[in-house]
Formats: sequence, C-alpha cells, structure tokens
Amino acid sequence: MRRTVLFSFVTLVVLLSQPALQVLAADKGPSPEEVVAKSVEAFAPPDLRTPATGRQLDVKVAWRFIVGGAGNLDGTGTVLSRGDKFHFHFDFNSSSYPGEDFLYRGEGQPIVAQIVPGARSFLGTFLYDNPVILRSGLMGGVYNSAWPLFNFEKSGAKLIPRGTRNVDKKKLNQFEYQGPKQGDTKIYLYFDPETNQHVMTEYRMSVAAGSTGSIGAPVGRDAVTTVEEHFSEFHQVFGMNIPLVWTIRWNRQDGAIQQWQMTLVKQKLEVPDTAFTPTPVAAKQ
Repeated sequence: MRRTVLFSFVTLVVLLSQPALQVLAADKGPSPEEVVAKSVEAFAPPDLRTPATGRQLDVKVAWRFIVGGAGNLDGTGTVLSRGDKFHFHFDFNSSSYPGEDFLYRGEGQPIVAQIVPGARSFLGTFLYDNPVILRSGLMGGVYNSAWPLFNFEKSGAKLIPRGTRNVDKKKLNQFEYQGPKQGDTKIYLYFDPETNQHVMTEYRMSVAAGSTGSIGAPVGRDAVTTVEEHFSEFHQVFGMNIPLVWTIRWNRQDGAIQQWQMTLVKQKLEVPDTAFTPTPVAAKQ
C-alpha cells in the first residue's frame, strides 16, 4: 500500500511539473541556428540575398550632434556591395565635415578616409580602430552582400545567446557575436522576436584617456565608446524585405552622442568594378 501511495505521489509531482518545465524551455529563446535561419529567411529567398551583379543603394544622409556639441548637416550618399566588397560614401556641403568614405575591397585592410588632413571623424576613427566591422561584412547589416549571417557556417563566427534586452520600449533577442580577428571589441546582434529580423548591431570598445585622432577634444578619462546600427521601416524591394532607414549612433561614456541617419531613396542591382575604389572626401570651400 505504501509503495502504491508513493508511486502515485511521484507521478503526480512529475505531471504537475511538466507545464513549468515547458515554460522554462520557452523562456530560453531561439538557438543561434534558429535565429540565423529565420532572420535571413525573413530578409529574402536564397537566390536574392546576394545578387551576383551587386547592390547599389542611394540614400539621403542626415547627421546630428545630439549631446556634447552642436551641428547638423544633410547630404546624399551611396552604399555599394558585391560579394565580399563594400563601399559607403556620403557628402556634406561643409568645410569642417565634408563627408565620409569607408571601403573594403574583399581583402587586405579596410580604407577609412580622413575628413581633413591628419584626422578622421569620431565614426571614422572607430571604424579605423576596429577593422573587423568592415572586414567581416557587419557594417550595414543586410545592405551588405557580405553580411556574415548569409553564409554563417563559412564565416568562422559564432553567436552566443545573451537573453533579451529592452531597446526603445521593445524586447529584443540579444546574441553576442564572436568572429575571427575581432580583438577586444564586444559585438552584439539584436533580433525582433516577432518578425525574426535583424534590427540592431552594437559595438563596444574601451578608449584610453587622452586619445586623439578625431575631430573634437581628446578623451578626458578612460571611457567606453559604443556604436549602434539600427534598422527600421522594412519594406519589400526587389523581393527583399529591406530596411528603408539605417541609423548609426556613436555614443561615448563621457556623454557625447552623434547620429547619422540614412534613408533609402533608390536601389538598383548592378555595381561595376570601378565602384570599389576610394572616393576622395574633399573639404568644401
């Protein structure tokens, strides 16, 4: 009799605990394999993700110094990618900040132009100090035909689940990205749990006190610099569910914040070899 009672009690405990176990499993979120597969599927079918002819995106660019300075500029730019190559160039009608030119030719070191002789912008300095961002195809997200999630197994990178994080009042799935020759830079990718789209990339690096090389005052003390890429307003364009707005936000721990916002104007699927040569960033008179 005691054995029967004991068996029934154990059985009841197991049955009652099953829903709780299921809830715990659901709370773990998607695996890296699931999030990679679902995010690229949400973008486009396999034959459209990396067109052999390349992809050109013409954009409007708005720059704002949000905290720690003053200034705003509007201009135009172009994002070009084909295979492992990526080129992002934009112009402003300004002598102090004429624009940017970021280029990776698929091999060697990325090229980050100086905006005046001897100095790069805050964003340019960050990319120059962290060549993995351009070299690995991370910059621009799905705008970039070398986006590592398109061929994740061959990229040599891995994603580590880091739970969820609230960004702009929305809960996103967070994964730490670890890729070849990444150095000390911390990289995180964020995905919308409802649409499975990649909506944000975050890069974090420590900056030593007194660092110079960019336009503006040197860093007064050790600080963490963060660059975020946000992607929003997804729409179907040539069979691709592409973000119409790409926002880059540079944020230093001492309080300085700058923002660049690119709005897609036109896309075409043809990029010549000449597109992957440096474009001079000339100061305007």
